[in-house]
Amino acid sequence: NGERIIIEYVALDPFFEPHRHVAAAAGYRSVQSTPLKSGNGKVIGMLSTHFRQPHRPSERDQRLLDLHARHASDLIERHGFEEALRHSEAQFRQLADSMPQIVWTARPDGEIDYQNRRWYEFTGLPETVGNDGWGQILHPDDAPLAAENWANSLRSGARFEMEVRLLDRRQQSY
Repeated sequence: NGERIIIEYVALDPFFEPHRHVAAAAGYRSVQSTPLKSGNGKVIGMLSTHFRQPHRPSERDQRLLDLHARHASDLIERHGFEEALRHSEAQFRQLADSMPQIVWTARPDGEIDYQNRRWYEFTGLPETVGNDGWGQILHPDDAPLAAENWANSLRSGARFEMEVRLLDRRQQSY
């Protein structure tokens, strides 16, 4: 039910009867289990403490257990979010790499953080070129306006959209 369970003496608690052999083998006689809850209240685990003697945690100990449980829940949720983000990024890269178009992304500071496989195939540039690669493949007549529009986009946060001529390294033409 999402509430803490305290069993002060496992040998006398009827709820714990099916698990007494586990307690005896492990050497504990009392247990408390505090639920780990996600931000939306869903139980995602339990934090259990086992005691060698019959015991009831004090109110202070229970508050400390609640703090530990909240911290553990936050870490578990964070790990889940990070894993979901990694999965989403992998799906994006798979999709972007399968497209015939050049796809790239940049951070808010303008530093390019992704270019799809088509970019490297078309330009022949190494993966480590980053922002410097554009200067090598942009048509000289397009470069000044592209740089101005890019700077405006970074300053204002407005969408950057522009058609430019790029050098196809294999054909040596724009």
